[in-house]
Amino acid sequence: MSEEITTNQPEAVPSQVEDTFDYGGEKEGVEVVASDSSDSNTDKALDVLGEVTEEEESEELDLDGYKVSLPKSKAEKLKAERMMHADYTKKTQEVAEHRKTVDRAVEAERVALANQAKAQQESIQEYATLVAIDQRIQQFNEVNWNQLNEQDPVTAQRLWIELSQLKDAHTTVRGKLQQKEQETQREEQRKTSETQQESAKQIRECFEVVKRDIKDWSPELASKLDKTAQDLGFSNEELSQVKDARFVKLLHKAHIADQLLKKQSVATPKPQPKPVNQVGAGSAPSSQRVENMSMADYIKARRAQLR
Repeated sequence: MSEEITTNQPEAVPSQVEDTFDYGGEKEGVEVVASDSSDSNTDKALDVLGEVTEEEESEELDLDGYKVSLPKSKAEKLKAERMMHADYTKKTQEVAEHRKTVDRAVEAERVALANQAKAQQESIQEYATLVAIDQRIQQFNEVNWNQLNEQDPVTAQRLWIELSQLKDAHTTVRGKLQQKEQETQREEQRKTSETQQESAKQIRECFEVVKRDIKDWSPELASKLDKTAQDLGFSNEELSQVKDARFVKLLHKAHIADQLLKKQSVATPKPQPKPVNQVGAGSAPSSQRVENMSMADYIKARRAQLR
């Protein structure tokens, strides 16, 4: 630098800054305008999101941790769009989760059917073996063992051993079949219990939603809804298996509509027949038609009616 600034001299704020970079040409002074880069960025953000004007009320939104001030109309539109997107995302996730649950249930059912078919095939073979053993034992029942023992003791001994082995095999096969039958019964009971528990869970979750969404829910209101459903043709058995909260809400609306119709029918008076005007005393006889009256008789009859 050509000149040194001492601490004794007051610091002056230059209005112009000399450009010391050599562009290959003559140096020129460049005027510096004070500006704030953050303000510039804010202005650009407002240009993108919508500038808040004095004529329209603004609203501050929290967009994923960022506070943004927008005109109320645009803020409402943005909130609606974000809610719609969130609802769509939630429904998509629910559908995906439901599909996974269905796939798991289908796969479990397929494995269960395969195991059941295998067990049935094994049982069929064992039943066939048991029938063959029974038939062979039945043949031994026709043998005269005393006579055979006297004539051929060796053959009698061999056949007696075979009969003992057949009886042991019969006991073993019969025991296996009984064990499988017991296991099948236990499996059916387990599935029935799981089905009942799952059904009870679904019913409980259904009415938790109903209690939350239907104002003044109570056992009395539930009884009234049952009566409305019975009037519509639903049986008690069908109503005891209701697991969908949407059905209960629809039934509640039907009950309200039915009550309103009954109130309107009671509040609306039935039209009463108009009374027949009778001709008073001194008037013309009732059998006499008006067109047959004289003017004096008509005036007289009319005055009697007015009285």
